[in-house]
Amino acid sequence: MKLIIESNTDWKLSSSEDWISLSDSEGSGRIETDMNEALNRQINIYPNPAGKVLNIEFGLTEREVDIHLFTIDGKLIHQQSFYHVPNAEMNLDDLKKGIYIVKVLLDSTTVTKIILLD
Repeated sequence: MKLIIESNTDWKLSSSEDWISLSDSEGSGRIETDMNEALNRQINIYPNPAGKVLNIEFGLTEREVDIHLFTIDGKLIHQQSFYHVPNAEMNLDDLKKGIYIVKVLLDSTTVTKIILLD
């Protein structure tokens, strides 16, 4: 991501592992982003509703990605790790129709999405 700001005002950049904040010296302008939100937009889980296979695109090729699948009441029913690949497929053939929770874990960040198995 590239951000260019042209202004006569001094800007202060603050950041942590999870967020970036840019504010002007007068306190009247502020730009803030949540890094988890950015990662959430990068991860694509489809189709939803899902059939027999769930596709997960995370676009990250140099890290380990763990994917956990939970029932709606929080029971872990599937866990899989992927290394150095930009996407994955999860076979859902053995599961009953219903609502499930997919958690994608990358480093210290977790992205959670709800899927419907049709």
